[in-house]
Amino acid sequence: MSLGTNALVTAEDLQAVLKPSDEDLPVCEAIVDGVSEFFNLRTRRTIRSAVYTALYLDGNDSSLFWLPNAPVTLLTSVALGSPTPVVLVLNTDFYIDAARGYLMKASGVWTRGFRNLLVTYTAGWTAAAMPKDLRLACLKQSAHEYQLFRSKSWGETSRSMGGQSVSVSEEHLVPGVKETLQLYERIAS
Repeated sequence: MSLGTNALVTAEDLQAVLKPSDEDLPVCEAIVDGVSEFFNLRTRRTIRSAVYTALYLDGNDSSLFWLPNAPVTLLTSVALGSPTPVVLVLNTDFYIDAARGYLMKASGVWTRGFRNLLVTYTAGWTAAAMPKDLRLACLKQSAHEYQLFRSKSWGETSRSMGGQSVSVSEEHLVPGVKETLQLYERIAS
């Protein structure tokens, strides 16, 4: 088994932080993949770089149009209209804020309509360009999940040993992770 294509950390990061035994390595990889997918769902975006080919989107009757993913690393084409879209020219018909992931009409608005905007682009971060705070959040959360796995304490709220009882607060996200994810939440059009 190996890390999935949407994993937010590398196998080397995983080894350095979690130091799993050879026996636990597949579990650690599954945990990192699961945490990475959870981060995608929580931020409402695909964090790792992906190509979006001939993506039909709905016009919103606004001068700004937020793409489903950011940062945009390559904008191949934008066309407007249906059933025969007209190709628009960057810096003439519209502008792009690649870091934030929105298109701005040079004049007027993006015509409201169902699947009337056709976009092909690449967005998200490669492993090398992944923001350090996101990588750290993924490693912290993965380490927490691995610790729960090793102690087999999922869902445990208290433990008694030798006449003593300890209550455990099981927060799903470790401190700081929720705040980091909020910084990367997708803004909807």
